[in-house]
Amino acid sequence: MDGLAELGYQSESRLDYSWAEVATAFWHRYPNPFASHVLTEDVLDRRVEDGKLITKRLLTKTNSLPLWGSALLRESSVFLVEHSVVDPVEKSLTTFTQNISLRYWSVVAEKCIYTPTVDGTNHTCVKREATFSSNAHLLSSRIASFCRYRYKNNVRKSDLGWKHVLDSFYGGAQTEQQRRRIKALNAPKALRKLRDLPRPHSTSV
Repeated sequence: MDGLAELGYQSESRLDYSWAEVATAFWHRYPNPFASHVLTEDVLDRRVEDGKLITKRLLTKTNSLPLWGSALLRESSVFLVEHSVVDPVEKSLTTFTQNISLRYWSVVAEKCIYTPTVDGTNHTCVKREATFSSNAHLLSSRIASFCRYRYKNNVRKSDLGWKHVLDSFYGGAQTEQQRRRIKALNAPKALRKLRDLPRPHSTSV
């Protein structure tokens, strides 16, 4: 299409916790101090197929813009749909997230794959792939570049947010409530009991 601009970005990082711990804590990522831009999360669908946990969630996030963008766009938030697949046998957690609002402005699509590290450390590798596209005519290149720039900055915040959540769950418990929570949270066991998950519900963060 005329005026279409598209950019890509890839990154890889490590979380110093096992895959089972990461896969369990994934559902408790929000809220955290490094993700204040995430406003709500709602479970739209959750089911088990062939031993895999498949979930669809709706996320609402703030839509920060540069001054030149604020003059053109008044929406202060954006809606995204996140599809995730947890495979406890292969030990993989894959997410695909894409905005469903403001698509006339830009489309940001992200795929994340969480797998155990291969160096014997029993940690978790996170591979991210993202594309940024815009068909806003004369502004398409500028918009796609801004989206890519903002995403790159947020990757660092995402890693810090993960560390905060994982430390709270497993490494930095200070209160009796947290200690009881950790004791009850047997990550491998939780993943084997996928069919015991509660029905989809809506929460605000």
